[in-house]
Amino acid sequence: GDYIKVYLQDSFLVTYKTLKKISEELPKSHFIQIHKSFVIDKNKVDYIEGNLISIQNHKIPLGQKFKKMFLEKFNSK
Repeated sequence: GDYIKVYLQDSFLVTYKTLKKISEELPKSHFIQIHKSFVIDKNKVDYIEGNLISIQNHKIPLGQKFKKMFLEKFNSK
C-alpha cells in the first residue's frame, strides 16, 4: 500500500505516504531516487560497487532506470 519505512541514523519510522509524495517533500540538493523503492541522501553514501550503493552496513540496489541521473548528481556533490 502507501506505507513506507523511513530509515534514520539509529532507528526508523513507518508513515502512511507514497514514496513519490515523500520524495517531493525532501530537499532535492540532498535526496535522490535510486530505485523504484528507494530514495537516499546522496551525502550518506559510503561507496558504490556495481549496482549496489553502500550506506553504513546497508546495501541498496541502484536501478538501471535511475543510474545515470544518480551518478551525475553524486559526482557533483
